[in-house]
Amino acid sequence: MEGPLSLRRGGGLRWIASFRTADWLRVLNWAALGAIGILIFAGDSGGDAHAYWAARGYSGIADERDAFLYTPAFLQAIAPVQFLPWEVFRLLWLTAGLATLAWLTGPAIALLVLLPGPYSPVYTDLWFGNVMVFTAALTVAGFAKPGAWAVLPFAKLFPAVVLLWPLARRWWGPLLLAGAIAVLSVAIAPGLWADWARTLTASAARPPTSGLSAWLIPRTLAASGVVLIGAWRSWRWTLPTAVLLTQPVLWFSSFTILLGWVWLLRNRTPSVLDAPDRTFPGCRTSADRAANR
Repeated sequence: MEGPLSLRRGGGLRWIASFRTADWLRVLNWAALGAIGILIFAGDSGGDAHAYWAARGYSGIADERDAFLYTPAFLQAIAPVQFLPWEVFRLLWLTAGLATLAWLTGPAIALLVLLPGPYSPVYTDLWFGNVMVFTAALTVAGFAKPGAWAVLPFAKLFPAVVLLWPLARRWWGPLLLAGAIAVLSVAIAPGLWADWARTLTASAARPPTSGLSAWLIPRTLAASGVVLIGAWRSWRWTLPTAVLLTQPVLWFSSFTILLGWVWLLRNRTPSVLDAPDRTFPGCRTSADRAANR
């Protein structure tokens, strides 16, 4: 009688022999992802991640080495792992980034978008250890777990436009959670928030590093409109688009955020937040229209 017991008695060879072509392709896929991860880790990578690891407050401004411009809440959240050796921190950060990428796209598409190259957005993002892949994940995770949207503004500030979606839908949970995080963070270290404000002011006084950086406020206003229209029409794809528009420096690696579109295509099951809200101006379901005839 064949079964799990006979496989155990036959040892690992029989288990391997039971693999089908699809199983081997999955193994090769994950092995290739691991190889690219090793390639990134073996290189002189992690410049942005080093800034997160080294930050103990606010001393630099934009474009300086190890400048840290994220909110004090972000700094407080990563404080428990800042005391690890740099190489350990870098390995954990890279592993988390690769796992998040695979969650967003699945391993096959992850391998495709992670192919090394000087202008590969995802590869560059993971090479530098920035937060773009995590930003993409939080942007779309909010459709399944709305609390994820409350976390997003505490890395890069302007992506807070995502909170317009639950605001438009009268979904107060993410807004209350974001407020609670801010209040708690200020209560723990009010001086850090004052230092952060001074750092942002000093950085804003510097000339923009690119023409697109100078258009941050107009881009954010446009992104706000995109989110509100998306909430009205239940167009989930508008949220990653809006978050992309709000990046302070719109670099080619910023387009990693659009991996959220891939997740949305892979998870097309409607959620509660996708259903048209009858209280939203101009947004009525077919049942509403039929009832008013």
